[in-house]
Amino acid sequence: MKSRFDFTDPVYEVVTMLHPENARNLKPRTLSALFERFTFCDRLKTEKEWNAHALLPTSAFGVLTESAVFRLPAEEYWQKVFANDEATFANLCVFVSMLFSLIVSNVIAKRKFSELNNTKTDKRTSIDDDTVVSLMRIKSWLKAHDKSADEVNITDELVQAVIKVKSNATIPDSKSF
Repeated sequence: MKSRFDFTDPVYEVVTMLHPENARNLKPRTLSALFERFTFCDRLKTEKEWNAHALLPTSAFGVLTESAVFRLPAEEYWQKVFANDEATFANLCVFVSMLFSLIVSNVIAKRKFSELNNTKTDKRTSIDDDTVVSLMRIKSWLKAHDKSADEVNITDELVQAVIKVKSNATIPDSKSF
């Protein structure tokens, strides 16, 4: 993954703020690296909210000790911060949500490129794009329905439905598929 993405970007350093121990200890001290890239929130208010959130009592997280707060999963930690008073942390909530989406976005992209590379290998270079997309959709459907290819009953109804479908359209659910 490190070979595919440039992790020297300062925004990735700030992502560590999502970890509860870093957040409670105000690491980073300021969110200025984020404001250099993302300017959609009020800087002063967000910095004030960043500092204020670290003062929430441990009871706000449903635990007794600070070390127990540090052990919370990041997503749970932030959900509890915003559950206490979302209006108080409105700007910070936008920033945290954006950071969580950055992380997920990279993971999903990496996973899809990996699937693509597994589908279109050096020995399958003549496969056209429509076939690759179709194979990836089939694989995704099988995974979503917890099935293997040999468990799918391919009926005449299914074949006719597929023939009628245009690119990117969906096939209506059927119990026989």
